[in-house]
Amino acid sequence: MKQYSVYLITTVLGLLLNCFTANAQETKTSYDYGYKGATSETATPDTLVGLRVKAYESQHFAFLEMPANVSNTLEGCQITKIAFRLFDPADAPLGATTAKVIVTKEMNGTPLYEQETPVVGNDWNEVALDSPVTIAADEKIYIGYSVKCSGTDYPIGYFYTSEIMQQATVDPIIDYVGVITKEGEFLSNMLDALMWNSRRQTANLFLNATIENPAGIPGNAVSIGTPMLSGKDRVHPNDELSLTGIYTNTGIEELKSYHLTMTYDGQTAYDGDLQTAVGPMAEGKFNVKLPTDVVGLHKVALTIDAPNGEKNSFNGQKTASINYLVYNDSVPRKVLYEHFTTGQCTNCVAGEEKVVAALEKVDPEIKVIRVNHHSGFGTDKLTTADDVAMEWLYGGTYVWAPANMIDRTDLAAYGAYGYGGTATIGPVFGTDKSKPIEELVTSAAHLPAFISLNLNSTVDENRLLSITVDADELYEMPQQDLMRLNVVLVEDSVRAPQYLSNGEVDKTYIHYDVYRAALTGTWGEKAEFIDGHLNKTFTYEIPTKYNLNYLRIVAFLADYDETNTKNCRVYNTIEAKIGEDTLVGINSVELNPEGTDSSQPLSGCYDLQGRRVENPTHGLYIIGGKKVLR
Repeated sequence: MKQYSVYLITTVLGLLLNCFTANAQETKTSYDYGYKGATSETATPDTLVGLRVKAYESQHFAFLEMPANVSNTLEGCQITKIAFRLFDPADAPLGATTAKVIVTKEMNGTPLYEQETPVVGNDWNEVALDSPVTIAADEKIYIGYSVKCSGTDYPIGYFYTSEIMQQATVDPIIDYVGVITKEGEFLSNMLDALMWNSRRQTANLFLNATIENPAGIPGNAVSIGTPMLSGKDRVHPNDELSLTGIYTNTGIEELKSYHLTMTYDGQTAYDGDLQTAVGPMAEGKFNVKLPTDVVGLHKVALTIDAPNGEKNSFNGQKTASINYLVYNDSVPRKVLYEHFTTGQCTNCVAGEEKVVAALEKVDPEIKVIRVNHHSGFGTDKLTTADDVAMEWLYGGTYVWAPANMIDRTDLAAYGAYGYGGTATIGPVFGTDKSKPIEELVTSAAHLPAFISLNLNSTVDENRLLSITVDADELYEMPQQDLMRLNVVLVEDSVRAPQYLSNGEVDKTYIHYDVYRAALTGTWGEKAEFIDGHLNKTFTYEIPTKYNLNYLRIVAFLADYDETNTKNCRVYNTIEAKIGEDTLVGINSVELNPEGTDSSQPLSGCYDLQGRRVENPTHGLYIIGGKKVLR
C-alpha cells in the first residue's frame, strides 16, 4: 500500500501548491445571488432575447436554483429582493402588466413565498419582498418569477452568445425556464441545456436575488461534490484511470486555498493544503491519477475543509468517496432489452418489427431478454404505473415511442441517439438516427459482467408462484449501495387494440413481452450479498387474467441512482418460463399442413424465442421451418 500512497501524493503535489493563509476579509451584509447581465443601456436585441414557443396566453417561469450546499452555508440569511428583466419583442408584444416573484422548493409546487408586482418589458424590475424569506439549511430552493403573456415568445429575458471568447457567465447556479401549456402541463428545462442542444450557445437569465444578513454573510465556505472517474469504474489491470475531485465555493469571497485529505483503501495518501482561485458560488476541480495494477475493488475518500485557512461556514458533509474495480475475469452477460411502445402509437408496429428484424441479426450466442413497457406515447389498457414511472429513464421532460433501452446503459459512445438524432439525456434512445440496433446490442453484450444469476420457480394449483433467485459476485461491486434486485413478470400473446400506420385500429393485435407486474417494486429492492452470494425467495398469487402458458419471469440486478438516469446500469439478467429453470428455445418445428395459407392461424407457428403463437399478426415467425415476415 505504501507504493500507492507515494504515487498518489506525487500526483497531487504536481497539481498545486503552497500553504496559503487568507487575508482578513471585510464583513459583508449583502450579496447578489445570480446574474445581473447587461444594463438597460447596453442590452441589445442580440443579448436580451426569449425562446420562440407555440403557447399563447401561457404562464411562463424563470428560476435560479439554490442547491442544498449553498443554503447550508447561507442558513439564517434572508432573501429580501428579486430583480429580473423581461423580453418584450416588437413583433410579439408581451401583453403583460403584472408578474409574480416566487420562492419555492418545487418549480411546479406550492410556493414558499409569492408576491405580485407590476412589470415593464426590456428593463429591470426590482421587487422588494414584503416578507423576506429566511433560508433554511440543506434545502434546495428555486428563486424566480412567473408571468402570463399574450405573445408567442417566452417573455423570459436572458443573455446568450455563440462566441467562444465571449461566453456567458459559467457558474453552478443553474438557470431554468418553464411554461404551463394550455392543457395545464408544466414543462421545464435548464436554460443552458436548451441553448446548447438547439443553437450551440451558452446563456444566463437576467435574474438575481439579494441575500442579506446584518450579522454578516459567510465569506469562507467550501463543500465537496461527487468525484468523477475519467473512464469506467471497471478497468483492466494497468489501464489509464484518473479521478476528478469537485468542490464548490459556497461562500461569497474568492476561495484561494483549502485543505485536502485523501485516503486510498483506508490509508492516508495525501493530507495538506492546496491553492486554487475559485470565485463565489463557483466550482473548482483537481485531478489525480489512480493506480490500476492490483486486481480487486479500490476505495478512495476525499475530505475538503479549511477554506482560506479559516473555519468552514459550510456545516454539511465534507467527505465524498468513489470506488473502482480492477478486474481480470468476467461472466457471460445476458442483455436486457426494454422497449417503449403503446397501442396509441401508429409508428409502434413498425418499430416492433424493426426490433425483431434487428435481433435476428445478432449473433445467436448473445442472449437477449425482452421487456416491453406500454408507455412513452400516451398509455393503453396494458400500461402499469411502473411503465409510466420508467419514463424517468428518458432523462428529460420529452418522451416518445417507439423507444429503446439496452441494459439501462448510456450507449451514446456506441452510437445511440435520442429521438430525431439529438444527444441522449438518459439511457433511452431512438432508432431513426442511432446505429443499427443489432450493433448496439452487440456492443452492450460485450461489456463485462461480474455477477451470475440463477432462477427457479414453481406454481401450485392455486396459482401461487414461488420464485428463488441466486446470484454470485466475482468481485465486490463499486456501487454496492445502489444495487437493486428486480423480479418482474412478462406475458406474451396478449390481445389488445393497436393503432396501425394507416390510422386503423386492430382490436385483436397480439402484443409480446408485456410488462405485467414487479414483485420487487418499481426500482427493485436492495440487493444483499453475504460473502459474495445472494439468495432471495418471493411468492406471488398470479391473477387469473394472466395466461400461465405465456408468462415469463425476468430477474435482473441493476444500480438505481435516483439523482442520475445514466447511473442505473444493469449488471446481468436471467429469465424463465413459469415452473421452468430455463427458457426453452426452438428445438423442433411443427410443419404446417400442406397447402395451408400462411395468412391464416397456424398451429405450427413460433416466434423467434421459440414460443408457440396461436394467432400470429405482425412480425417475424418460424412457420414450416422457415422464417416468415407477416
